[in-house]
Amino acid sequence: MNFLKKYFEHKKMKSLIKQATETIYSEQFDFDTILNKLLTQTDKLQALIAIKFAAYNNEPMCKDDIKQALEEINSSKKDLKEDGEMKAFLKILQESAEVDWLERTKTILEGKLAFKQNKYSYDASIYHLESIKKGPASQKEKAKWKALSTELEVAQKNYDDHLQKLKEVEEQESTMAAQAALDKMIAERDERRKHMTDEEIQNEIAQAKIDREEILRQLKETVQKNKEG
Repeated sequence: MNFLKKYFEHKKMKSLIKQATETIYSEQFDFDTILNKLLTQTDKLQALIAIKFAAYNNEPMCKDDIKQALEEINSSKKDLKEDGEMKAFLKILQESAEVDWLERTKTILEGKLAFKQNKYSYDASIYHLESIKKGPASQKEKAKWKALSTELEVAQKNYDDHLQKLKEVEEQESTMAAQAALDKMIAERDERRKHMTDEEIQNEIAQAKIDREEILRQLKETVQKNKEG
């Protein structure tokens, strides 16, 4: 009978920790909600211990976690037999569990931000993996994604650098083409003016000024119409 009792205690604690873990990694961050959910299934001591283990653990739940959680529960019940002592302990335990819950919430949200900023980064990859698993990644998984994320970041940097170089080359070629076109226009103007009288040159300059003013006037009218529209 003692064996069955331990079996069911183990099974129940495993379920409580799993529920709390899946809740926070599903980004349901309200502490009171998960506490009240677990309180429909067990007492406050077990509920708070389950929440603490779910929020504090950086590795997937294992048998040792469940064993340790049960040992802490049994030890607390043994040492705190007076009703007043247990109430005081539960108050402190709840405050501690809530701090752990908030710390894990902060870590998850930081991963979410990293994912939005650069989905190829290590933190972003771990956030995405843990959101799919609804629980913490293992050290083996983290090592694998660390290597892969590094490779992806290097590849992304090389790609961005290549694009930047292409852009610089295109800008340089555009500048050179524009300068060449301007030099050609100046050369053609100078060649044309060699065969013109001073009066014809002055008339050309005056006409160019009139043309520029007309273009500016038309631009101002267009801008004004857009404002009115």
